[in-house]
Amino acid sequence: MLEGIEWATMIVGWTIMFIVLFITKYKTVKVGGGIQSISTEKMQKETMIANIIFILYFFAAGLIAHIVVFPDFVQYEFLAHYFHYFLGVFIFAIAIWLYIYARITLGSNWSWKGELLRDKTKLITCGPYCVIRHPTYTAFILAGFASGVTVAITRILFFMILMLPIIYWRAKVDEKHLKALFPEYKEYMKRTRMFF
Repeated sequence: MLEGIEWATMIVGWTIMFIVLFITKYKTVKVGGGIQSISTEKMQKETMIANIIFILYFFAAGLIAHIVVFPDFVQYEFLAHYFHYFLGVFIFAIAIWLYIYARITLGSNWSWKGELLRDKTKLITCGPYCVIRHPTYTAFILAGFASGVTVAITRILFFMILMLPIIYWRAKVDEKHLKALFPEYKEYMKRTRMFF
């Protein structure tokens, strides 16, 4: 009865997240000039390298997840089929909500290329950032696992497990830059969790 709707749900969920990403990316004010507490050229280069490594790892993990053969979830009975679908939709809804909430809270204090300057950027510690330091990464992790649960494909769950180390590493790169830019970031780290 749910044939095809699982995939449609997953596609709609990811589409919403990427629309929010691109809308907020283009609404972000490009920062420039001002007092620099770290070399922004070096930060931009490190961020660009981190983005390239992330993309390469993403495709490698996808290839590995595609090659390794896993049995998909056993389609037990009617009720179990609906359970995994609605569980996946519920997790996806949380992921979308968290992502939108984090992006709105972050506002123009986000940079795709690591263009952060002390006098133009402030450390955000409200909204979801008062509990976790990387709510957008957390939302992507949740959405990835929700995708696997929604469509009941073990391969997608395996792919997300493979993605966890690179997401962790990418968050550490961000934290390195934020610690250099904001001396108060170390104290902020003590009172918040990284992802969950």
